Amino acid sequence: MASDAWTNAFVENAVDFLIQHFDISNQTVILNCEETCPWAEDCHYAACYQPWAQKISFRSGSELGIIAAHEMGHALQREGLLEEGEGPAIEMERWWSENVNELSCEVCGAPLFISEESEVGTEITCEACGAVYEAVQLH
Repeated sequence: MASDAWTNAFVENAVDFLIQHFDISNQTVILNCEETCPWAEDCHYAACYQPWAQKISFRSGSELGIIAAHEMGHALQREGLLEEGEGPAIEMERWWSENVNELSCEVCGAPLFISEESEVGTEITCEACGAVYEAVQLH
């Protein structure tokens, strides 16, 4: 998988993972937002959440799981699952770093995510190639 394609898949899969994990409505993901956003020239953020459009925009080079988790924290606020303010989004960063394993599919290399909260035996399917994995407990 090419670097740009892998990065794009990483962000999209991370957001999809969080949407499913927290059972919230779909969010639109915009990558390389500096190329299309009318405010990009004055913006200094790595990513942003636009609640009126349910849209998360990522600047090139900011495609990290912890950043996706932060922005999804804002989406969880909009859904009424977290309190208002920046604190809960920062808590989502901590949750991500403590509870999510960032893995790659052994068949195609696409990014996979699994939560430490997942029950042993839970099936994880690669969205890119359909390979199926089973969650196991690591010691």
